[in-house]
Amino acid sequence: MKDNTKNKTGKFNIKLNYWTGLIIYAVVLLIVGICVYIYTGSCVKKYENSQSDKVMDGFLKDFEKMVDDKTLADNIELPASSEFEGKDTFVNMYMSELDGTTDYTCKKLEGSYNTEEPMYDIYADDKKVARMTLEAKDQHVVLGILTVFDWKIKSIEPVFSAKTNDYTVSIPEGYTFTVNGITVSDDYKTGKVTENPDFVNVSKYVTMPKSVEYKLTGFVNKPEIKIYSAAGSEVAVNVDSKGNITAGAGWDSSDMPSDRK
Repeated sequence: MKDNTKNKTGKFNIKLNYWTGLIIYAVVLLIVGICVYIYTGSCVKKYENSQSDKVMDGFLKDFEKMVDDKTLADNIELPASSEFEGKDTFVNMYMSELDGTTDYTCKKLEGSYNTEEPMYDIYADDKKVARMTLEAKDQHVVLGILTVFDWKIKSIEPVFSAKTNDYTVSIPEGYTFTVNGITVSDDYKTGKVTENPDFVNVSKYVTMPKSVEYKLTGFVNKPEIKIYSAAGSEVAVNVDSKGNITAGAGWDSSDMPSDRK
């Protein structure tokens, strides 16, 4: 009589091994799938967090911190004010406009299509006060298709305007003048030379000093201008309706050449 027990046992072992292998394979696939899912999710999240709109929140806080600790002035460029008022005139005016700000927001500049150098306008209590440009300092690709950027601040341009005034000063040759106590050099001469109206009659007979013109620009505050004769005496200052300044004719007779006397 044929013994089928051994055959049945062999078939059972084969089926057991098949199902065991199938289960192990399925578990491995599941583990791999979970790892891929986690990695993909991590890459996508990393990509999303690297977008410039996301990192601007942090840079906006950096801007606010620079305002609070007064270091913003070291990271911006403002036009130079007149050397006679001090180089920090505009900086101080700009920083004072940010005093008391309670809320800072930002908005991507419309038309800023450069993905590696996006620009954002910064608002202090709804007033635009600066434009920040970012720069992609490093980049790498994840999942073969997504580019992840690391960012830094490339520049901060202040949005600022101040009303300034320019002055034209005409003085006789040989005269000097000061602005806020600082002697004005010949660098400010315009090259324009005219006859001094106070010397019109005298100049018919002898050569009298002409009037030379100086141009002073970029004043926020009204300057103190003093004009001195060749002998060093302060002379009267005349100001017309347009703010042009001229010196009254005056001289020390002891220093005057005999022909002019």
